[in-house]
Amino acid sequence: MRTSFLSGSRLLHLSIIAVTACLVYSNTFSVPFHYDDKLNIVDYAWIKDLSAFWPPAGNRWFGYFTFALNYHFNGLDPAGYHAVNLAIHVLNGFLIYGLIMTIFRTPYWSGTKNGIKEQVPGKHALAALFASLLFVAHPVQTQAVTYIVQRLASLAAFFYLLSLAAYARARLLASERGDGRKQWVSLSLYALSLLAAILGMKTKEIVFTLPFVIMLSEVFFFRSLSADAVTMRRRLLYLLPFLLTLALIPLTLNGFGGDLQDAFRATHEITRHDYLLTQFRVLMTYLRLLILPIDQSIDYDYRLYRAFGDPAVLLSFLGLVCLAGFAGILFMRSRREQHPSRLVSFGIFWFFVTISVESSLVPIADVIFEHRLYLPSVGAAIAVSGAALFLFGRVQERHGQAARIIVAAGILAVILLSVAAYNRNNAWISEITLWEDAVRKHPGSARALNMLGILYKTAGRRAEARNAFLRAVETRPSFAEAHVNLGRVYVEDGDPDAGMSEFMKALSLRSLDDIDTANLFINMGDYYMRKGMPDRAIEFYHYALPLVPGDATVHFFLGKAYQTKGMEGKAAEHFLRARQLNPDRY
Repeated sequence: MRTSFLSGSRLLHLSIIAVTACLVYSNTFSVPFHYDDKLNIVDYAWIKDLSAFWPPAGNRWFGYFTFALNYHFNGLDPAGYHAVNLAIHVLNGFLIYGLIMTIFRTPYWSGTKNGIKEQVPGKHALAALFASLLFVAHPVQTQAVTYIVQRLASLAAFFYLLSLAAYARARLLASERGDGRKQWVSLSLYALSLLAAILGMKTKEIVFTLPFVIMLSEVFFFRSLSADAVTMRRRLLYLLPFLLTLALIPLTLNGFGGDLQDAFRATHEITRHDYLLTQFRVLMTYLRLLILPIDQSIDYDYRLYRAFGDPAVLLSFLGLVCLAGFAGILFMRSRREQHPSRLVSFGIFWFFVTISVESSLVPIADVIFEHRLYLPSVGAAIAVSGAALFLFGRVQERHGQAARIIVAAGILAVILLSVAAYNRNNAWISEITLWEDAVRKHPGSARALNMLGILYKTAGRRAEARNAFLRAVETRPSFAEAHVNLGRVYVEDGDPDAGMSEFMKALSLRSLDDIDTANLFINMGDYYMRKGMPDRAIEFYHYALPLVPGDATVHFFLGKAYQTKGMEGKAAEHFLRARQLNPDRY
């Protein structure tokens, strides 16, 4: 095998990255909208009016603006949304490659004060290519790429990587004093880095950690800890604007009446203590998925852990401490220049820093989701490529051409990951296949059973829907939403009294949020419509209205109820409002 061919042209490397990503996701363009896509795209009136995005407002403004652009050009054709998601994923692969190539030009890798100008050695370019391919081909990325709404994660990662790569390049050019053109280029790259940081903050809150990773790169690759006082002040001046961007998220929320926890879709139903303990276990699951990506699922049915002394929590905590300690030891032992273990250490710290936003003290209703690994997995790819570079160097030093075995192993790993990712994407081909996959892997997941029941019901598979809802309430009797859905099936199947019984069970649990409570009232209204009591139905529909003021469905049902009473004027008013809120459906 000619490794010189693979370690040659940078254009060839970028082409390999793009082709790999396109092949892995070639079966996703017909994948429909899933789950939260409905709430955030299909039924979200805001994205259907571009004028609503000016002036900019809200922490995820830019991410939703891209959905609005998609809707403007593609309507609700999923193919256009998937094309954009794939393009972002490919660009992220390019940025990882460019970032690592820039790292190989830094003072640490050159052994000089200002970094190197000549071409990066072939084996280093190969390591950058390997890291990028690991990232674009890994099946754990499928949720962030194929699940359309999780563009928020991949787009935020794009701005994160762009900001860091531009900053690193600007730092290298800034050190070449006396060259006016390069100084202007450096300033332009610095401005681009800052702009990317701001846009990232306005896409998703995970970009909050960017200034800390920039500082990490200064320490690891730019020798900031050994700089003199004047140089240190200059570098702090570089970092100051990025540190100021940390205020963007809380200031935006406070300025518009929000709450800091809302930035992370926080829940008050899980305490910070329980969430943190559970995240020790979740982080070990994430690491397992990175190493062995099997049994992936849209729903993991993860239980909460409430005691630090629980053996599972304690062992997970110790494992994470050991991993962080290992990264620290590698950093200390890689003081001499050009040691690949510095990359391994940097990658591990990257993982911990970037995962901290969603896996620490701010409770989120869903304790685990694969798309949260998208940005942290960049660190894993960097660490693995650093380890591969170390092995390649050792084998080459001792056995010469036998080092090609390392390259062959890397190629095999990328191929296996690509096949696994392609196969994982097949689970997303329809909503039913996705949730059947979840139930098969986690048969005790009440949420997965409930979702599958909803999908079966929509598909007209009523017996299977009823069975799924029954299994959901048997698995978790306190699951109010499943009681509502089971009641709806009973009502539609001609047993309204059994349906009302389920509705009352749901109401007694007092655990529904506004949307689900509104859904319950809509179903109770439907019960009274079927009983020939439109006045009572209208009463319940009006209970639902203030809970979901922007929802078209409740207006549609109100229109039908008023129409039944012969009140055509009121009916037309609500039908018109339903059409205004959701022209694609009504």
